[in-house]
Amino acid sequence: MDLTSLIADVLEYQGFVVDRESIPMKARKGEEEYSVIIIRNDEELRAFRHMEISGKILLISLKKDMESFGDIFIDRDTLEKMVGEHILSKLTGRRISRGGIIASFEDAFTEHREPIASEDPSLDLKELMEGAFSRSKELSPFYAYYFSVNDGENSETGIILLNAANGRIYRARAPIVCDAGELSTVPRKEPSISDDESAAMVRDFLVKEHTREEEVLKEDGAVTVMEKRLIGIGEEDVELRYLGMLYIPMLRIETTDGMVQVDLSGITGIGPNPEDTEGVDEE
Repeated sequence: MDLTSLIADVLEYQGFVVDRESIPMKARKGEEEYSVIIIRNDEELRAFRHMEISGKILLISLKKDMESFGDIFIDRDTLEKMVGEHILSKLTGRRISRGGIIASFEDAFTEHREPIASEDPSLDLKELMEGAFSRSKELSPFYAYYFSVNDGENSETGIILLNAANGRIYRARAPIVCDAGELSTVPRKEPSISDDESAAMVRDFLVKEHTREEEVLKEDGAVTVMEKRLIGIGEEDVELRYLGMLYIPMLRIETTDGMVQVDLSGITGIGPNPEDTEGVDEE
């Protein structure tokens, strides 16, 4: 494997989506795209200083003690650690978790039109199942969005999921691992919300999530008045990118405490614990 291919693999493991065919090579994470520049020696450094490159730059240096350049700078010591992590992940079979949540969703929707999430084998439902009167499994439809919110102090990016059957919204808590075919025969629940409606609902949800009430002291002549104000963001501060429809395996269990729904993939966190669930889907 040549150096450029190795670096492309490492960047992908770190969550970038890499275009290996472009010259120079491009790497994207979220909505940010970078030209990848690799500096091996003094000659390449001199050439780089005379290059005119538009947009953002991710610069990787194999030279020791090189001065920082670019929007993202990876020195030799950092690169060696990243390469080591990448190789260990392949040797231990943990490649599926590369790049975190955002990259896993981007990869899943690149490879599958409507991906189905695999069940999490570590999920332990023995105690819950022992008291169950009935159980049934179904695939629930979720609209998936990459989102980025800019509100200064509490900016965030991630993946947000809207249940297309009941409109409930969740931030993704785990990467997608795509189903290998075991769930292909499980019944699918039909969407009742359109993709256009879902985008408006998600945007409104994020605006409200980033809006807060603060008390402000206001001088009114000789009187000091405590005034409450809403401080937050507008729709223009929310960036959304539609990824597509995702199907998540759900287990519905009837117990002595009522009906419980569990996300078998672990992506949404919907589960039997009060802090994990908002209850069972409404029909």
